[in-house]
Order: sequence, then C-alpha cells, then structure tokens
Amino acid sequence: MLKKYLDGKISEEELKSFALFILAMDTYVQPNEKYCEENPTDYEAADLYEDMWYILQQLSSPEIDGELTSERAEKFIETLKQLLRYNREG
Repeated sequence: MLKKYLDGKISEEELKSFALFILAMDTYVQPNEKYCEENPTDYEAADLYEDMWYILQQLSSPEIDGELTSERAEKFIETLKQLLRYNREG
C-alpha cells in the first residue's frame, strides 16, 4: 500500500483508512498470539511485529504523528523490508 501511495495510485486518506482497518481487525493484531501464549518467555517473538504496528499507527493518525511524506514512506518501506528479511531468515 505504501508503494501504491508513492506511485500515486491511492491517496493519503485511502492509506490511512487501510491502516485503520488493519489495526481494527483482531485477526491481525497479534498474528503469532498462540505461539506467544505457548512460549511466554520468548520476548523476541512477542515483539517481532512491533515496528510494523508502529508504522500502521503512524499511518492511521497523521494528525498526531505527522504528515506522510515520500521520505517517511520510503523509510517505512525499508523498515518493513528488514522485518520481512528477518522473518525469512529467522
């Protein structure tokens, strides 16, 4: 969705709506919840998605977290790529 935003295919308001939708869905809030319940001392797993949730939170509230610029969007994309690489390697 961030790439679509950068390519001008969706507006900032549509991106905000997408982020709000993801944040509101229980299914997505803790995708590895069962694992975390079974392994309560694996703090790395519990925090695995923290950066992603922070990005979604910022996208969902530009009036609080600041306007989305192309530079911020690129930074968000890079953070998400790093998370994806970590998940594939880990």
